[in-house]
Amino acid sequence: MLVFLTIIYQLICELKSKSKTTIGSDMKDIKKISSVIVCVVFMGCATITPEQKNTLGVEAARCLLTAVEKNDDGISPADTVALGLISSCQVQIDAYDNARVPEKFTYFGATFWANRMNGWIKQVTAIVLQSRVEKRR
Repeated sequence: MLVFLTIIYQLICELKSKSKTTIGSDMKDIKKISSVIVCVVFMGCATITPEQKNTLGVEAARCLLTAVEKNDDGISPADTVALGLISSCQVQIDAYDNARVPEKFTYFGATFWANRMNGWIKQVTAIVLQSRVEKRR
């Protein structure tokens, strides 16, 4: 983040130091600044270590398992229960997915983000069904 702020500061100083600029060069500078902002904010250029990814995955799983224990009545359809559980753990799921695939503007990233909830619904439905089997034993 410090690097990001330093780059922005340098670009702004360059803009201020130009006494006679043309509209074209100002636009180039604005494009430089906006590209850095897009890179850091939207594309997740900050690196996340594998340990942090694992921690986020464990937090998402722990949230889902706790939610299954608290909220599953054993009667409602498992996929319906899964939808409710996903929404209750959405913050942890989003954090984990952001760590796994931060590049939302690539082809792979766009495909992942468009279809990720289908995968979560299948996984959480399996967790709900497994939990019900274990309760019956």
